[in-house]
Amino acid sequence: MRRVAIGVLVAGLLLASGCAGPRAFERDGIHLLVGPSSGMGRQALISGKLHVGEGGCVGLTKDGKSSALIIWPAGTTLSDADPVAIHIPGVGRIGLGEVISAGGGDPGPNEVLPAIPDECDARSISVIDGARWVRRGPAELADPGRGA
Repeated sequence: MRRVAIGVLVAGLLLASGCAGPRAFERDGIHLLVGPSSGMGRQALISGKLHVGEGGCVGLTKDGKSSALIIWPAGTTLSDADPVAIHIPGVGRIGLGEVISAGGGDPGPNEVLPAIPDECDARSISVIDGARWVRRGPAELADPGRGA
């Protein structure tokens, strides 16, 4: 019983401190992949329009043809609103078709990512390193899935 109580206490402290692990959310066939709290300092620029890609995964597209599966910052959620939108803490609601730019890059070889659903196109994955790096509006970038 004592071990269970200690485990619950540690889990509660981690959640309270913002150290949540990677998570995958699904609602009505839409998948949102959220990374853990990260202190990573990748310096690639990721930009594009919010869209729902192959298999229902929320990502970014530059031209409607190429897209990147995005691992969103910790705390990002699917909005309850219809049409589909996401909510990024400190940034707010971002709807489908809205252009954003963010700091991040390719996932590291030992980086812990949320489980990616089989139906999602995972050929190009980018990780946004935290909500403080997300800005509304366009940025100069040739390919949303490749970083700088």
